[in-house]
Amino acid sequence: MTSADAATSRRDVWARGLRKGWATCWELAKVIVPVSVAVTALKHTPVLPWLSAVSEPLMRWLGLSGEAAVVLVAGNAVGLYPAIGAMASLNLSAKEVLTLALMLSFSHNLLVETAVTKRLGVSYWGVMAYRVGLAVVAALLVNVAYGLFTPEQTVPAPRPAAVEAAAGGQGSTASVTYGAAVAGTGTEASPAAAEPARGPVRRALRDWFGTVAADAAGGLSRTLGLMVVIIFPLMVAIEALEASGALERISRRIEPYMGWLGLSGKAGFPLMAGLVFGLAYGAGVLLEASRDGGLTQKDKRLLCVFLVACHAAVEDTFLFVPLGINPFLLLGGRLILAVLLTAAAARAAALASRLGEGMAR
Repeated sequence: MTSADAATSRRDVWARGLRKGWATCWELAKVIVPVSVAVTALKHTPVLPWLSAVSEPLMRWLGLSGEAAVVLVAGNAVGLYPAIGAMASLNLSAKEVLTLALMLSFSHNLLVETAVTKRLGVSYWGVMAYRVGLAVVAALLVNVAYGLFTPEQTVPAPRPAAVEAAAGGQGSTASVTYGAAVAGTGTEASPAAAEPARGPVRRALRDWFGTVAADAAGGLSRTLGLMVVIIFPLMVAIEALEASGALERISRRIEPYMGWLGLSGKAGFPLMAGLVFGLAYGAGVLLEASRDGGLTQKDKRLLCVFLVACHAAVEDTFLFVPLGINPFLLLGGRLILAVLLTAAAARAAALASRLGEGMAR
């Protein structure tokens, strides 16, 4: 390749990376902004406190507040983007952010990503139970670790400004915001008095919308700004890896070590594709390898064990950085767990096979 060709290739990599970075940021913003605004609005109504109270018993068992249920539902039903939008708009402790990041790393976009693994001939409900089980175990471990090393003191959450203003500093609920303008005398408002009463109602609603807008804008500006700074370089780096053939070279280098995980050498490239691009975006490589007959059924099962625990390792990890997560802690934990679980599953399957053969004799 001449120097001119190399320069053109580098420009193409940058162009594709920047286009993908812009497309990814736009897709993120289209989901995160409305979800974040909606959750922020719910914070200033009685709905979120009610949902928190209903979810509190289960969430407390996982070391989370009741309102974290919104994040888990959004993440598991749709994906990480709406979950991150919800997290950015809630007042979560460092422990809750770490717990949710770990849970969502294992269990998100369940319907789509689990359907991909089913195409590999692996049990749909088995993978679903495995993913949710990993998420629950991760939450329990974080809860225990925090209890042992950093005992957390419960601090009452601050009340929204609109509620405080409407309540006049008293122990009232958010419904006061909407009733304060027409309540207070204990008698029916006369038709003549109804017209002047609309002024305070309009002011209360205007104040409420202003509070929600300011609250949402404050959280979104930081989240989206950091996301742009992270995603553009990340997309360029991934394009460079793909264009240079680095993934294929790395997969060839790790082929000799695949046996320790119970995998054949042919599983190296599908594993790297899933590790970098994820289950949904790396599905093409996984399914192609499966169709070519290069992967055994054992390879497919163990690939699912590994990739469910750790897929889209770079992108999914760095999406949580704007929320204050240490990426090395999150990525390292997922990688170590994926390796240990896959090796354990391979050895358990081999032991079960030997026992079965012994009993057959």
